[in-house]
This record gives sequence, C-alpha cells and structure tokens, in this order.
Amino acid sequence: MSETTTDILKVYAGRTRIFSPYTSVSSDNILSILGSAMIIHAKNVGEINYLDGYRKGFQPIINRTKDVRPEINNKIVENRADEIIAFKVGYEYGEPVAYVSKSNDKTASSELNAFNDYMGLEGKYAKDSLLAQLFKTYGNAYRLVLPDVEQKDDSAPFHIYNLDPRFAFVVYSTDIGNKPLMGVIISYVIDKDNKQILREACYTDTEYFLIVNGVIVEHKYHYYGSIPLVEYDCNPQYQGEFEKVIPMLNAINLIDSDCVNGIEQFIQAIMVFKNVDIE
Repeated sequence: MSETTTDILKVYAGRTRIFSPYTSVSSDNILSILGSAMIIHAKNVGEINYLDGYRKGFQPIINRTKDVRPEINNKIVENRADEIIAFKVGYEYGEPVAYVSKSNDKTASSELNAFNDYMGLEGKYAKDSLLAQLFKTYGNAYRLVLPDVEQKDDSAPFHIYNLDPRFAFVVYSTDIGNKPLMGVIISYVIDKDNKQILREACYTDTEYFLIVNGVIVEHKYHYYGSIPLVEYDCNPQYQGEFEKVIPMLNAINLIDSDCVNGIEQFIQAIMVFKNVDIE
C-alpha cells in the first residue's frame, strides 16, 4: 500500500487536543462548543481506528501487490506494534498502583489505607492495566469516576470506568493554564423506529447536560466538585508508543515478506538453456 506524505503526517503526528475559546460552559454556548469539538474528535477517531487495526495486525503489507510473478506474494506481518504495547504495559504497570503519604500524621495514613482498600474493591489494578493499553496504543484515554449511590458494605463509595477514546473527550480552555472546561461521553442508541440517536453526556465542574441529536434534553447541577471525566495521555504529543516507528515496522514487514518470496522464487526457478548441448 502506498502512503503519501500527507497520510504519514496525519497518522503519525499524534491526536489533536481539543480547545475552546470560551472560559466557561453554559446552556447558551454548549452546543457551539460541542459542535466545534466534534469536528476535531472525528479526526482523532479516524486515526485511532487506524492504530487499533495496526496493533491487531491489519498492516499495510496485507494490501501489497506484486507485478513480477504475482502468484508468489507472501504477506508477512511481524506484529512488533502489539509487542511494544505489551512490553510497556507490563513493565510500567506490572505492580498495582498504591497511594502513600509523606506526612507523619497517623490519621492521614489510616485514611490512605482505607482509600487503597476502596481501590482494591473497585478492581483498580486491572482497570489501570487496561487503561494503559488504551492510551499507549492511541495516545490518550479516559476514565470516568462516579459516586456509588447504592453503596454496600463490601463495595467502594464510587465506581471507576475506563472509556474508549473514540466515545469520549475533554474540551480545554485556550486561556492561560488550559483549564478543562467539559468532559463529553458519546453513545449511540437505536429507537423504536430503528433510527440511530446520538446522545452526548456533558459534564462541567458543576453541571450536567444531556444532549440528544443536538437538543438539550436534560440540565442539572451535580455535587462532584470537578469534572468526573479525566484524560490520560501517553506523552505531550498524544502519540501511541509504536506510532513513531510505524515506518520502520512497515519496512520490517516488507523485508520479511521479500525474504520468503526470494526463497520460494529460487525453489520454483526454471533454468532455460539456449544454443547449448546438454549431456
């Protein structure tokens, strides 16, 4: 598969962070902010889909064509992309993340112990590993934390959810400090008439908006104290771990495939003699 310079820049430059010139979100401007943000988000989704397929083994060598002896066209995928992600996640998140205090205050230590217990009850270690796989593959990922309104004695007072970056994003202000303005969770549902409905749940630090097909259908205040949707990025460029070396990985696939082609072509070679007597 041929790749133009434009394609390379589009895919390998990392995801685009979403900014808005507004300093706050209200029912008056949220649709405008969301409309502009969705354009950038759609671009990011296209790149994420490419990276997702690449890690799964759908790499350019699969679409390779061969003009000379096209019947011998081996397409070898040496999936180093998946190996890179597996190594990085295992190396950095091989042990559970625990919270410690630098204070000598015994009360703080006991509270932290209780907090770590809550994290264990919520299965945060496994969720951290899965979250790392997401942002190390795509460049960024999202986590949603909501209170557990039906808390039981053997559960944490909150729920932790890992979100696919294709269905979530955070909008930041262009003002100094780039404060997060709003977290957005996207979902698609099918109504009774078999029509697809776009639902966008938007959280600010004090308010919640539910927008269905571009119309605000719910607006209320919440008591979380901050935006419950948090963005995790792999690096400041929002690039996945193998994204920078995709050209090299493509070259490895090409070399492997040509090596197998060369062996097969040599074995199947036909020797032709012209004007030569053979005993």
